[in-house]
Formats: sequence, C-alpha cells, structure tokens
Amino acid sequence: MSALGMFGKVAAGYLQAAEANRDKQTAAEKEQRQTATSILMKLVDDPSTRPETIKWALENLTNIAGGKWKGKLDISQINPTPADPGEPPELGQMPAPAGQPQPQRRQMPTPPPPTGAQYLTPPTSEEQLQQQVGVITSVAERAGISPERIQQGIERKILGPPPSEGAQGVLTRQQVVDPDNPDKPKLVLINNRTGEAFDAETRQPWTGPMTPWVTPRKETLAEQYVSELMKGGMSLVEAVDKYNLRFSTSTGFRLVEQPDGTLALVPITTQRVTGRGKPGLPTPPGKPSAPRIVGGKTTSAARTRSEIAGSLLSHLGPILEQVDKLEAAGRLGPIMGRWNDFMVGTIGAGDPEYTELRTNIGLLQTGLMMAHVGARGGVKLLEKFTDLVNAQKMNAATLRGTLKAVEGWLRTYEQIPERQMEKMRRKQGFPAPPSAATPTAAGPAVGSTVIYQGKRYRVIAITNGKAELEPLD
Repeated sequence: MSALGMFGKVAAGYLQAAEANRDKQTAAEKEQRQTATSILMKLVDDPSTRPETIKWALENLTNIAGGKWKGKLDISQINPTPADPGEPPELGQMPAPAGQPQPQRRQMPTPPPPTGAQYLTPPTSEEQLQQQVGVITSVAERAGISPERIQQGIERKILGPPPSEGAQGVLTRQQVVDPDNPDKPKLVLINNRTGEAFDAETRQPWTGPMTPWVTPRKETLAEQYVSELMKGGMSLVEAVDKYNLRFSTSTGFRLVEQPDGTLALVPITTQRVTGRGKPGLPTPPGKPSAPRIVGGKTTSAARTRSEIAGSLLSHLGPILEQVDKLEAAGRLGPIMGRWNDFMVGTIGAGDPEYTELRTNIGLLQTGLMMAHVGARGGVKLLEKFTDLVNAQKMNAATLRGTLKAVEGWLRTYEQIPERQMEKMRRKQGFPAPPSAATPTAAGPAVGSTVIYQGKRYRVIAITNGKAELEPLD
C-alpha cells in the first residue's frame, strides 16, 4: 500500500472516531440537561428550600430552556447556613414569664443543605411533564403574563388545539351551488349534529339548495382548435379530420368524437378509429374482437438506441472485410498496429487502407457507446469503449472476436422496440406475431459481407426486400 493510501485510511479512522466522540458527547449533554432539570424542579418544589436557592434554581431553568446552559450546576452558590438570627424563634424557644420555670430547649436536628444529590434518579414521564409545565409557568410569570393566559397555554400545550365547534357540534365546510351566482361556489358551514347550515360569509342560516358544487370541465386546446375551425365555417367532422391530420403524428393522439357528442384525445395504439375520426362500432356479444394492444409505445430513447444499433450493424461487414485484407498483408497486430497508428495519427502519413480501418473503428466506438448507454456518455466512458475495440493493440483474431461480441449486443439493442411490444403482448394475453424466416437486408448490396447470428455470410441476391445469404465460415 502506498503512503498516500495509508494516510487516507488513517485520516478516515480519525474522522470516524471524531464523529463517534461527537455523538457520545451529544448524548451525554442531553442526559446532563435532563438530570439538571429534574434536580432544579425538585429544589423549587421543596418547601424547605431557601428563597435565594429557589431564585438560583429558576435562573438555571431559564438558561436550560433558552439554550444558554453551560453544562454544569455550580452547587457552591447554594447557602447551606441556617436561618438569619433576626428571624423569629420557634415557639419552643420563646422564654417564659418571670417567676415561672423556663421550658426545656428542644434539640432539632440540622437538616443537610439541599445540594440535589438525592435527586439524581432519572425522572418519570409524569415528572418530565411536570417539569415542562413548571418551566412554562415560571418563565411566563417572570414575563408578566396573567395566570388565566398561563393556564390556557398549558392546556393547549398538553391537550392540543380544540376543534372548531358550533353551538351543539362540530362545523364542517362544504361548497354548494349558489342560485344567485351559478358560476361560483357558495361556502356553507354544516353542523354535524343538528344538520343546520350557515352561510360562511354572513353567518346566517343557509336556506338555498345543498347541491354539491362540481368544478366545470375546462375546454382543452384541441377542442378550442376545433371550435375556431367551426367558427370559420367547417363542419365538426372536417375540423376533427384537420386536427388529426396536423397533430396526430407528432403527439401520438387522435381526436375522436364520442357517442355522447363530446371530443376526447385517444392514443393511436389504443383505439381503432374510422377514416372520419369516429370510433368503430362495438363488437356484438359472442363474437371475437380484433386484438388491440393497450399502450405499447416505446420511448424515444429506446427508439434512438435501436436506430443507432441498426446503422452500426450495416457497417460491421465492411469492417471485417478490411480486417481480413490487412491481416493477409501482415499489417495488423500489436507491433504493426501501433506503428501504423503512430504514422497515421501522429505523423499524418502512412497506410491509406489502415487509415480507413482506423476511421471506421473510431466511428464504431462512439456509436457503440451511444447504443449502449444513450446520450449519457463522457470522456472516461469513451476511453472504455476505445479499449474494447482497438485495432492498434489487437491482432486480427482478437479483433474478429471483439466484433462478434459487439454484433450480438447490437442485435439486442436493435430489437428493443420489438421486445417491448412482445412483453406488452404477453402481459395482455395476445399471441406473438409471426417472425420472418429469412433475415432482411438492412442496407448491404449484393456481394457484400454481413453477420447474421454470429456467423459471416455473403449476400448473393435480394428478392422482395429479403436477402439470400451464402455462408463464408
């Protein structure tokens, strides 16, 4: 391991230890605040606590509530001395009148000073609630808030806000139709117990209808387009046909007149429509209906990757022919490949046939990246695909094996739309369409070399768009 890697591991260990220590300190500070609050509240509630001690405890409680507590209780500020000499003596210590026997002085044990050590037990939930109420009360009293408002605040803190109640029940809101203004809803308040309704604005009893308000349906842009055409003199059928002719291809939706007379946008793949834009008649009961695939549209990214893969497949055959030709001339391999690449890429002069192969493979690398990951590639990813297909470092056999693997992946990417449609058919229970037995030529001419199912073939004839192949291996 390098010194830099060891330093990184040591730094990571120090960072983890610092985070653990910080979490431990946070938990310890929280426990200290709870313990200190319990001690201070019990000091305040203890009748034997001196007034200055109560004042000291309230100040510390205020600091804890305001986040100004320093984490320690300075118990040395508590005065453990007995009462001042000026205070009146107890009844047992008052002298008797002259001539009468003096009463025996009662020996009273001196209580220990209220240091708070006896209150270190964890507080219960009831004690914690009492502490919160006590802190709220003490802070509010020091702020000059009246006792009535303090009591209301405590009840709201514990019980929560009260519900909005009417005279004998809870009021609920509802929007109804306003006869005086049908375009806007009327808000009424309904008593859930008595059923009485009140106008939310005037607070007067509502005597109008209780018909629920339904938001009116807004006219779509397609309907607005058709309406404008009809204002110009077109019929409904002509306006719908013009909309479909102009927008259905780009949007993937057709405007269809429904049986109730309304217009609806329907995906092209989910609705069988007539030439005039109206839906076909429903199939009578008992008769089989024509299969319809609901959905099934491939994404634009999938279609783009499929198109790129198809275009790359048409170039694999010519690239393999160049590899065979250069191999026969001894101009490929780890040594000759690097030399030719140096001459072409650095010097700018060299073998023109190797230059053609180098250019084709460079374009294949970028296209393969687009077909594999889409438009998310970068410089690092392009370097990876450059290493996968590299005529500079590979001999002819290695390059053929690489191109064979690339051909299999590109075949898969080319069939992405068909695979998605087949998955949709199986999900909806429709049979698969019949597949062609003979591969179709995607661009190569007669006499060119193509790769089909991992093997090389020569195109000897093309009939009705289908190629007749002759195996070469």
